Amino acid sequence: MPVVTRVSTLIESKSKEVKPRAFQRMGRESDLMLALNYFVPGYHNEFHHHYGTSQSFLVMKGELTLRTRKSVGAPVEE
Repeated sequence: MPVVTRVSTLIESKSKEVKPRAFQRMGRESDLMLALNYFVPGYHNEFHHHYGTSQSFLVMKGELTLRTRKSVGAPVEE
């Protein structure tokens, strides 16, 4: 079982960085990766996808707008 660092400690340290986005891998197994993404308010990623994976998001503060497609080539939906 992976060791997971305390989330509140990571958020506090990442929020002090001057980058608009910070990433910290928290744990990894052969079929699972747990990571913390910290975004400054208003920042957004360019649309992208990861073939053969699924993702879950937990927003701890603020809002998340998720853009997705139902299939390859389909229009992007919010």
